[in-house]
Amino acid sequence: MKEMKAQQESKERDRLPSIFTLDEGKSFRARNRLNSNKVESPRKLKAELEKVRRENDQLKSSGQEIDKELNSLIKENKYLGPLAFIGVVTLIIGSIWLGFYLYELYLKYYVLVEFA
Repeated sequence: MKEMKAQQESKERDRLPSIFTLDEGKSFRARNRLNSNKVESPRKLKAELEKVRRENDQLKSSGQEIDKELNSLIKENKYLGPLAFIGVVTLIIGSIWLGFYLYELYLKYYVLVEFA
């Protein structure tokens, strides 16, 4: 009975994934951990650093171009703010004047004519 159990356990152990088995004195996890801690070559790191620097410079230059375009648009349209303010004030004054004018006409023709 015990022998059958031992054989069954050994069969189960053989079927377990390699994570739990020893390979060349190291477990799979330990080997994987060692591989993940490898230092990349300085050439690769320098190439990647140069690539990132180039991308950064391109982004900076495109940002500067956008700033120049915005500044030129602002300079071209620097009178739009005051013109809009003058337009709004004119509309307000005009609507008040129109209201008084219509009220005056109302007084002249309806109120004065009826009571005359």
